[in-house]
Amino acid sequence: MKRFFKIILFNLHLVVYYTITMHKYSKSKNVTNEFKYDYARKIVHLVTRKSKTKVLYYGLDNIPSDSGYLMLANHQGKFDALGIIESHNKPLSVVIEKKVCTNPLLNNFLALTDSVILDKENLRSVAKSFKHIENEIVKGKNYLIFPEGKYDDNHNELQDFQTGCLKFLYKTKSTIVPICLYDTYKVFGTNSLKPVTCEIHYLAPILYSEYKDLSKVELAELVKSRIQEKLDEIKKRKD
Repeated sequence: MKRFFKIILFNLHLVVYYTITMHKYSKSKNVTNEFKYDYARKIVHLVTRKSKTKVLYYGLDNIPSDSGYLMLANHQGKFDALGIIESHNKPLSVVIEKKVCTNPLLNNFLALTDSVILDKENLRSVAKSFKHIENEIVKGKNYLIFPEGKYDDNHNELQDFQTGCLKFLYKTKSTIVPICLYDTYKVFGTNSLKPVTCEIHYLAPILYSEYKDLSKVELAELVKSRIQEKLDEIKKRKD
């Protein structure tokens, strides 16, 4: 049995409790978005502790002081967004595919963080979602996207970066923060309940002035190369 399901099974009472409370707060008009986000982070902290996970964070000073930016990270598993949110003290919404939204716990967490669910089988809906993201970033909202789209067995190897999620950047002129995830797949993807350690690296921001003349393909490759460079550095350190 995968580690993820073991953790759920051993903490079923907490899963039920927080599923109910997240649903209540996500629907409430009497609490602020900041309260909702802080509550989501509280749950992430609990998940990290219950899963016996130690997350090492690097480059937190690379997170822009001004809001309205986009974070682009490699994708390894179900813990990825949680690990990033835990260290990110300003509200951060995740862009995620509809097909992975298969349980009430996840769906209520996404609602609590005002995240965006993409229905890739409906291109008109996808276009509408990205237009919404574009408008919200202009207003100062921050988003997290995984350009690889899926994780499967990616582990610490990068896959192709999709370019459709980058189109709106040229209109918003947003700062991009690349994020390198290392060993985060071990948190939920292994079969052991032994303690695990993973790393999350916030890399130097990419300003609009640096990518404004690049095509979407070139921009995707730029972000990917920054993350790959950090992955290679970590692997070399681990050898």
